[in-house]
Amino acid sequence: MNGRKSAFLLLIIAVLATSAPSLWAGGPLYVTGPGATNSGQPYRWALNPIPYHTDLGGLGNQTNAQANSIVASAYQHCQYQRTECGAA
Repeated sequence: MNGRKSAFLLLIIAVLATSAPSLWAGGPLYVTGPGATNSGQPYRWALNPIPYHTDLGGLGNQTNAQANSIVASAYQHCQYQRTECGAA
């Protein structure tokens, strides 16, 4: 009887796992509406560089200074490589 219960449980899990909706990635989270100049385009920051503020604590095993350096490097990369960071 125990084998039947575990087989039934595995069947239920398999059905739930395969029937879950697929997750789609690779597109913008929000796009402009019909009243915009270029309807259907991703929102873009008007400011360059994009303003940001980091937390005062650490990041995992990184100190605050190391975490700030990582974030600054990522934002600097996006400032000069706009197409690689999601902007056209």
